[in-house]
Amino acid sequence: MNSYLVITIYGVFSSFGSTSRGPSTRPTDRLPTKSMLVGAAGAAMGARAESEQIKTMHHDLQTAVKVENRGQRQRDYQTVEVFKGIDQTTEQGIMRKSQDRAELLSAFRARGKTEHKLTDRYFLTDAVYTVAYRSDGAVDLSDLCHRFRKPVFPVFLGRKQFLPAVDFMPEIVEAASFQEALLSRNSLEVIQQQMPEGMTPWFDTCTNTRVLMALPERSGNADEWEIVRNDFCFDPALRAFGARKEFRSYVEVGE
Repeated sequence: MNSYLVITIYGVFSSFGSTSRGPSTRPTDRLPTKSMLVGAAGAAMGARAESEQIKTMHHDLQTAVKVENRGQRQRDYQTVEVFKGIDQTTEQGIMRKSQDRAELLSAFRARGKTEHKLTDRYFLTDAVYTVAYRSDGAVDLSDLCHRFRKPVFPVFLGRKQFLPAVDFMPEIVEAASFQEALLSRNSLEVIQQQMPEGMTPWFDTCTNTRVLMALPERSGNADEWEIVRNDFCFDPALRAFGARKEFRSYVEVGE
């Protein structure tokens, strides 16, 4: 048996982008990325984005997700200032040598080397997830559980405008696996308990008898498949990401 920290994530809006710079279209994943989930834990703990503490958390914490409600994908637009005549790979190389993007843009702007582009930004509405964390020893899950009740910094769901719509309701559970820890909670029911009397969330009528699991380790489920996600942030200061394996499967949860 291992200890897991289980939380509920629900936002009216959320976005889980795995592409951070360059493209004119910013997609959103259907599931939270590991970097977003560790970043949320770091914000709750009060860890600065480029600190050794958050770097340790990215390497120590393992995360798993159960999709309770997929939500709907939506699109909006944003005008951004970019370096003129520079492709994404070159821009990333420049950014790794300079931590102050605003200062760098100012210098390029003075030489007429920037331009404005209209970008498509995708996001989700009313997506609900149950999330489980496991620590390899460097992060105290009990402390993290306490911090999720009263976060030090605001916790964003992919963008600064996207805030959680309900409390995380953190809980330490003892379980034999990530899957067992995730199945210990039905986040749709937990959210309904937070609603004011007489108010019912729209997804109350949804009955999920088959849910998607995304785990960092094999579960042994019959229909399990493996994917590679480029969402392991091994150096937060440089915003450098690496690949990791994720194992997905659909699990029957009953009527």
